[in-house]
Amino acid sequence: MKTDGFFFRISFIFLVVLCTRQSHTQDKQWHIDTVGYLPEPLTNTAVVSATVSDTPFVYAFGGLDKTKKYNGIHLRSYRYNTISRQVQRIEDIPDSRGKIAMAASRIGRIIYIIGGYHVYKNGAEKSSLRVHRFDTEANHFIPDAAPLPVPIDDHVQAVWRDSLIYVITGWSNRSNVSNVQVYNPVSNTWTAADPVPNNAQYKSFGASGCIVGDTIYYLGGASDGRNFPIQNVLRWGIIDSAHPTRIEWHSSRPSGFDGIYRSACAKLKEQPYWFGGSGETYNYDGKAYRTGKGVPPDERVFSLKRSQPLVLESGPLPGLPMDLRGAAATNDSTIYLMGGMRERQQVSDAILRVTGQRITKVVEGDNKSSGSIRICPNPANRVIYLCSLMGDRFPVPYSIVSAAGNRTLNGVLDAEATVDITGLPPGLYYFITSKAKLPLAVLPY
Repeated sequence: MKTDGFFFRISFIFLVVLCTRQSHTQDKQWHIDTVGYLPEPLTNTAVVSATVSDTPFVYAFGGLDKTKKYNGIHLRSYRYNTISRQVQRIEDIPDSRGKIAMAASRIGRIIYIIGGYHVYKNGAEKSSLRVHRFDTEANHFIPDAAPLPVPIDDHVQAVWRDSLIYVITGWSNRSNVSNVQVYNPVSNTWTAADPVPNNAQYKSFGASGCIVGDTIYYLGGASDGRNFPIQNVLRWGIIDSAHPTRIEWHSSRPSGFDGIYRSACAKLKEQPYWFGGSGETYNYDGKAYRTGKGVPPDERVFSLKRSQPLVLESGPLPGLPMDLRGAAATNDSTIYLMGGMRERQQVSDAILRVTGQRITKVVEGDNKSSGSIRICPNPANRVIYLCSLMGDRFPVPYSIVSAAGNRTLNGVLDAEATVDITGLPPGLYYFITSKAKLPLAVLPY
């Protein structure tokens, strides 16, 4: 257990977009599927994606097993093939004892697994300064990178311009720290960047974030104080692109936002999104610091959008877990989550695919532009969505034709732009409208 120890340059809207499997809010619709199972229940694992030989893989490094006890913290690691849906156990993290609260980032073919903490039998904790490197093409660990100057866990970690890894705030052995540590994989060196302000509004553990363009965003987390109160704060830091260690920090408390802890952040369509997490802070066993009782998951998706004042909107996306340390984005509309905690702090073995797509309704009146259509997800095995601008008014007739030329499915799209493909045998097809002919790969259901 941890021990007690404004203004926007760009205007944004902070929006909680949540929906059931069949509903949507405004122009964003989310769909959640269980697409596989890990060999064991697993939570607080470092998750990241990488593409190897044109196949997207999702990786899970270390974590906590279903016992939720200190000796259930381990170093076992897995990778999931998003095409074949097979899970492979890969090498264990090369450390001496298990750890949780790590984060993983990929640059090129190398995944960097940074920080985390060990828990001892007497309850003591020790933050790690190790930086493990996993070669995705060779599918094994290579020697560690240079160690962190400040050991860290439960931190925010993000990649800037596919070149530098930023490690922002987090917990270091006895307290939250304000450090921002920047790793350069080319020189294998760490540099200190401008820290976050040295106060409880910025210093955090259990927050999550990402970098969009030259701006770092991180949301929620816990303060270092009595019972580790949850933080209802959005922070953003503007990186000086000419001097990447110079950062201008800002913060805001979005109206109606009551905080989030250990959610998973991903960048989709050049916007940050936060998935799942909890509405109360807790120890690694899922029990609240404040009450000692189990904490339920907060099944919401938060997004940040441009050109509006800060507002908040809410609703559920059932099935989203808590206790997450990363979301693996495989394209601009799809993320994968590995394990986590569900209701009653049950450690999950599920591999979840969360798909979101912008459903654009055509404005009445003249529409001479044909626009474009994109299928999400693709490959698919249950439901597909037609993303991007539709060049026709709804309804839109369509056909799905096998690669051999046999017409297998006809229908009409409405403004929801969804198609149920559960009846199609696996194989290659074409989705055809008057404006487009798109390849579609159907996986086994």
